[in-house]
Amino acid sequence: MSQAISTKSLNPDGVIFRQERKCRIPLVLFEYKRAIGEGGCDPTIQAAYTLKEFLSVNELSGLLDMSCCPSFLLGGTGAHLSIHGAVLNDKFIVQHLTDIYVGEATTYEDTRAYHIAKVFTSLRRARETLDEYYKGILNPIAVTAPAAPADDPPVTAPATPADGSPVITPTTPADDHTVTTSTSPADVYPLPCFFPYPTRFKEYLAGTDREPGFTEFEYIDVPDADAANVTFFAKVRSGSPDRELVVKFVDRYGMEAHELLAREGMAPRLLYYGSLDGTNDVRNSAGRGEGGLEYGLYVGPLRMVVMDRIVCVQKRGSWPRDARDQVEEAIKKLHEKQLVFGDLREPNVLFSEGKVFLIDFDWAGKVGEARYPRGLSPHVDWPAQATNLERELIKPAHDLYMLNKLLPK
Repeated sequence: MSQAISTKSLNPDGVIFRQERKCRIPLVLFEYKRAIGEGGCDPTIQAAYTLKEFLSVNELSGLLDMSCCPSFLLGGTGAHLSIHGAVLNDKFIVQHLTDIYVGEATTYEDTRAYHIAKVFTSLRRARETLDEYYKGILNPIAVTAPAAPADDPPVTAPATPADGSPVITPTTPADDHTVTTSTSPADVYPLPCFFPYPTRFKEYLAGTDREPGFTEFEYIDVPDADAANVTFFAKVRSGSPDRELVVKFVDRYGMEAHELLAREGMAPRLLYYGSLDGTNDVRNSAGRGEGGLEYGLYVGPLRMVVMDRIVCVQKRGSWPRDARDQVEEAIKKLHEKQLVFGDLREPNVLFSEGKVFLIDFDWAGKVGEARYPRGLSPHVDWPAQATNLERELIKPAHDLYMLNKLLPK
């Protein structure tokens, strides 16, 4: 790690670059303060602004179209070290990853030393992975990228909040299969930097020992312009050129409820639910775990969900006359198996060729186990006041209440 000066004479305490000719990208950037408040700013925020300036140079204009420029930020204060990840697409996003204390406070510090070693080993491996990632895209940019006009403004982005969290603009949630905005981000920015990195999965094959090959896909659009959107439209790259998918990223998911309705033809086929590398569907695991639940909070790992995309009638006025009967039947089938849906709202009910398909099983689960998440919208008519439902059990009666609100008798 060495020191470097940005175009605006910002001088971080340390930075590791990947460089190809005139192009260099910060992989890890470090700022340190001897005590809290020294210098009048937080070291992590200082590191974030310095990184943004490093990414604003004309030589990287081609890279910004191809990548979200992932980097690591380290902010140190005394013996405390905070590690963040940062990306840049239509806004600059900084996300906290972990904190460690590198001092010694007691006689018995082996456990802490081991934890510190694991964190730094993981960081080193992540830096090596980033280096290989940029190696594949920086070389052609270094050779072919044209110089930007001198009067071009630098790349700018909204400042992040003091805690380093993303800037979120609330919008009405869209469903997972239809585009509800007149202009989607992919129409305005048809660039790889706006899409996640996982692009393949091994399709789950029930009742067979045959090892499936990878299904490769590419992202084509997003259903919602909300910065908190975690759902994407994709298409299979080969084999089935017209096959479209919905890909989403979750830390909780009602896999059992989704599978049940999919077998009944009332939900899209669940092709994959597992690790982000697309190799380990949880249905192949003995535990079939869906993430841990601690004090009403889901603390399971982030997982990828892939399902078939349903060609649907988007507008409610086009729903069939027996729409309520079909939705009620789907909910009844869940309740018969001691399962609840939880989020029965219009965006999560689709009709294709007169048949109902429920989507968005993030909250679904077993009766007596599934709970409402934090941050329920106060603008939705829930079975009770939003603040009173957060982390509370989802009950079958709640599904029926939402059914009657959605499709009164």
